[in-house]
Amino acid sequence: MATDFQKVQDWFSSRVESVSGDPYARRNGSKFKLSSVPLTTIEDPSSLQHLLYNVWIESAPNTGLNRGRDTIDERDGTIWIEARVLVQFTFHLRVRTQVESQRLAGHAAAAVVRGIMGAQSQLELDAFGCISADLVDGMRPSLTPDGHWVLIEQEYIAGFDLMVRPPTC
Repeated sequence: MATDFQKVQDWFSSRVESVSGDPYARRNGSKFKLSSVPLTTIEDPSSLQHLLYNVWIESAPNTGLNRGRDTIDERDGTIWIEARVLVQFTFHLRVRTQVESQRLAGHAAAAVVRGIMGAQSQLELDAFGCISADLVDGMRPSLTPDGHWVLIEQEYIAGFDLMVRPPTC
C-alpha cells in the first residue's frame, strides 16, 4: 500500500501523541501537542509551550532503486523513498532546578523514541500505509538564550512507497 508525505508526517505525529506527557507535566493533564508554528530556540512566545512538538520532512531522496520512469514498480506504480524526518519538541526548564529539568527533558526524548520505534516491531499496515522508521539521532538539545527552554530535535529515516502513477493490472 503506497503512502505520501503527509501520511508519513501524520504517522509520526500519531506516535508522538501516543506518548504520555504525565511524567513530564508542569500542570495537570499535560500532553504532547502539535504546534501550529515552526519551533525555534529564538524566543517566539507562540512556539514556547511545554511539550509542544512538530514533525516535518527535511528531505525525501529517492533510494536509487527506482530513479527513472522505467524502474517504477509496475505492479503498484510506486518508488521507494527514504525521507529524513525531523521531530522537535519544547521543554520548559524550571528556574531553580534547571539541571534536573534538563535530565527530565532527556527522559521525555527517550519516551518519544520508544513511542516511535516501539511501533516498529513489525511494519505497520494501516491507514498510513507501510512505513518503517530508523532512528538517526535521538537527542539534539538546544537552549533558548535565557536558558528557560530547551528544544529537543530528533532525526529519523522513514522508508515508504510513494505512488507516482496508478498501478497496472
